[in-house]
Parts: sequence; C-alpha cells; structure tokens
Amino acid sequence: GGVFIGGNGSLQLLDGVSVTCQRPGCVVSANLSGDIRFGHGARVVAGWVSLAATNITLGKDAVIDTTALAGNPPDKTSGVPTGTYGDGGGHGGRGASCYVNKGQTQEDSWGGDTYAWSELKTPNSYGSKGGSTSVEKDYGGGGGGVVWLFADEIVMNGTVIADGGNGGTKGGGGSGGSIYLKAATMQGGGKISACGGNGLSGGGGGRVSIDVFSRHDDTHFFVHGGRSSGCPDNAGAAGTLYEEVPKSITVSNNNLSTQTDTVFLDPPYEPLWTNVFIKNHAKVSLPLRWSRLQAQGQISLLSRATLTFGLTHYPYSEFELLAEELLMSDSTIQVFGALRMSVKMLLMWNSRMVIDGGRDSGVATSLLEGSNLIVLRGIISDTF
Repeated sequence: GGVFIGGNGSLQLLDGVSVTCQRPGCVVSANLSGDIRFGHGARVVAGWVSLAATNITLGKDAVIDTTALAGNPPDKTSGVPTGTYGDGGGHGGRGASCYVNKGQTQEDSWGGDTYAWSELKTPNSYGSKGGSTSVEKDYGGGGGGVVWLFADEIVMNGTVIADGGNGGTKGGGGSGGSIYLKAATMQGGGKISACGGNGLSGGGGGRVSIDVFSRHDDTHFFVHGGRSSGCPDNAGAAGTLYEEVPKSITVSNNNLSTQTDTVFLDPPYEPLWTNVFIKNHAKVSLPLRWSRLQAQGQISLLSRATLTFGLTHYPYSEFELLAEELLMSDSTIQVFGALRMSVKMLLMWNSRMVIDGGRDSGVATSLLEGSNLIVLRGIISDTF
C-alpha cells in the first residue's frame, strides 16, 4: 500500500508540510508532467519514494527520508545476519560482527553479507535488518529504504536519506538502502546518505548511483558503515557510490575504522570504469580465485584504505590490476596469491604492498610494471 500520484500538472509541498507513511515498505510515488517542489522544511517519509517529473526541487531543509523503513530484502540474499550476536545487516558493504569464533580473527567474521552487486548502476534493493541478541525480542535496526528521483533537472538543496536504523546496545545496525538519481542536470548543495545504522555491531553502507549528464552541484555523499559499540575499531563496511558520468566508483568509510570488507565481485571489462576511489578507512576485497581490477584512468587508495585480492588462508589465486595511474597514500594493497600489475604511473606515499604467495610452488610469479613514472616514498613492499 501507499500513495500513488500520476497525471499532467505539478505538485508542490508547502513549507513545513509532511507526507508520511511509516510502515516498512510503504510506497510514495508521483509521476507528473510538470514540476515537483519541496518547500522549506517539507518532508516525505516512507519505505520507498519514487518521484518523476520535468523538474524536481528540494528546498532548504526539505527531506526525503526512508531510514529504517525497508521492506523485505531480495530473496536468496544473506544480508540479514543469523544467530543472536547482534551483528550488523549487509547490503553495499558487509555488516560488522563483534563476535569472533575460536581460531578466527576479526577479519574472518562479519554479519550480514553484501548483495545487489548487479544493481550497482541502478540500485533498487532494500537494506537489511540488523541482528538481535535475543530470540524473544528483535533489537536489530531496520534496513534503509529506496529513493528514486527522475527528472530533466534536479535542484538538491535538501536531504535524501536511506540510512539503516540504529540497533542500540542489544542489536546490530540495519544496512543502508538504495538511492538512484537520474537527470540531465543537477545543481544545489544538499546531502545524500545511505549509511549503515549504529548498534552493537554497525550495519553496512547501502548503494547510491548518480546518473547526471551535467552537474553543477556541491552535494555531500555519505555511504559509510555504522558504528559498533561492541568493537569500536570495527564499524560496518562502506557501501558504494557509483557515478555514471564519468563511470567512477567511490568507497569511503568516512574515517570510521573497520575490519569488515566491501566486496567487489566482478568489476566490468566493457565498458571499463574510469576511476576507482577507495578512501577514508574503507576496505575493499576481491575474493574470487581470479579477478581483474581495471580502470581507464586512476585507481586511488587514500587515507588508510585497504585493497585485498584473494583470501587470507588460501594464497593460490592470480589477479590483475591495470590502470593509467595507481595512487596510494597511507594505504595498503594485500595480495594472497600472485599479482600482475601494469600501470603507466605508480605513486606510493607511506603505503604498503604485501604479496603472499604461500608455500605452493605452483603459484605464478608476480609482475609489477610502471611504464612511465614510479615515485616511492616511505613505502614498504613485502613478498612472501
């Protein structure tokens, strides 16, 4: 159920007006030939908000909010954590877990897993609930909802939120939901957020995609994981921010320390990403036996970012990293297996590259190539 508006004409929410449907999965949808305008402080609160018009304008302090109002996540996904450990929900990034099995490390443990990788460009999945520490009562935060905005022009001076709900001290945070904006032009200086909720273990970030041909905005994006009160150095993993123009992906955990990964399953070969940015304590892993991360432009690891190829206990895989530039600053690349790296420019400041081939003589030899310029400063490069 929900609210559905369609036809010719325009819709204006006056200053301070609220349209709310606070049931999980409740839909507010408008498809109009004219304009949709949100006045100062106007609000729409629902589980799924879909707006299509010639122009969409969010005035100052206007809000579209789907926090913790997700419906059910897709079938056959594992974003909702199991057990009674109060783990965080997963979506764009894995949910954190403060519970570590005997013989494992914190990096081997996570809550809800990632899903909807195939929807990276057009995200449309709900976030997942966080776990609870009780069988009798559900303390987990709800997953973030979905927001779609389609227009010729978007003026973004307000806030669009699809955050996961908080789980308190007895439950995990819900994972962030999905936000998809498609327009010819976009301007303004608002905020877009699909973060994981805080909790005993933080939820993973959601997925945000911006498909705008001409941008003149100063919008702030947040897709980081939620804070973990049970293990403060292990927040939920960051979600994904994809920008169709110029085909770039950003993973940023907003300087929240984490031991939990954002998983890249199969980076595209055609068309290639232009840039890959991993920053602000984000951890990205490519866990498949053979993977290639390739960009037409730059791959950047900044501010204590980590990029991991392979699995810690199975260093038998082979990987490729190809780009015009590889820029690393205070960051780490870990390879469990063999790496073939080919870049035109390699710049490393206070960074580490660790290649662990295990003791298997069948693992291929690693090859690192920089054809034009290599600048190394305060780096550590290890091969085992």
